Amino acid sequence: LDTVSQENASMKKIRKNEVIEVTIESLAFGGLGVAHYDGFTLFIKRALPYQKVAARLTRIKKNYAEAKVVDVLERIIDAGMKKGVDFIDIRYNLKEYELYHVENSVLKESTYRRTKGIGIRVLLKGSMGFTSTNKSSLEDLEKALDKAISIARAVNKVTNKIDLSKVPVVVDKVKSPYREDPFTIDKETKIKLLMDANKQSLVSTEVKNRISRLAFERDYRVYLSSEGAKIVSEVVLSGFSHLSVARIGETMETHYDSKSKVAGYEFI
Repeated sequence: LDTVSQENASMKKIRKNEVIEVTIESLAFGGLGVAHYDGFTLFIKRALPYQKVAARLTRIKKNYAEAKVVDVLERIIDAGMKKGVDFIDIRYNLKEYELYHVENSVLKESTYRRTKGIGIRVLLKGSMGFTSTNKSSLEDLEKALDKAISIARAVNKVTNKIDLSKVPVVVDKVKSPYREDPFTIDKETKIKLLMDANKQSLVSTEVKNRISRLAFERDYRVYLSSEGAKIVSEVVLSGFSHLSVARIGETMETHYDSKSKVAGYEFI
């Protein structure tokens, strides 16, 4: 009873329209960011994976809540214009990669890598300044913005002036089709599937070596500009490969095949 009372008391703390700070833990189907706060699971619109964000609560249910990011990238666009730049654009890129490697029914490798980066480009009085960072807090992005402006000012007297061409402003979101996000499938399920596949490839005593691999990749990108452009893209790839080595008499034969597709875990 004490536990239930404490949980209920905790859940009463958050209120609609309240702004809270959370870290995006993953992406749910449909591109919503997933985070946890004060006993609630949060589904957050316009969220970038693994970023610490300020989010405004828009809907509160019994066990979950919905929120919308107070977009840190858009805040940097606004900050750049207030500092006097003529143009600013931002590129955000996140890459996730997961690999499982089984050899002769033994798990040899289980790897997960995540890299991200943000590039900020400004045009100030005809001079370009550019900088990048792998940190996504508002404070770090403000420092990167100041550095880009400083570079533009430094090269102003030694470079030819740049004029930007007029192009249509694009606002769009592109996402490769998938039903099951492979990065939300638990690790044990993937390993078991790969171990089973590797075991089934032992079709005779002549098979001397069996190597099976399972891999997934996500490429997530955001582009924003002071002209109003906003482009979001997400591409998910899934793949499987297998190699068998057999010995027949004095002859060794190797056979290899792989299948991959821009798709989710359902492809596997």
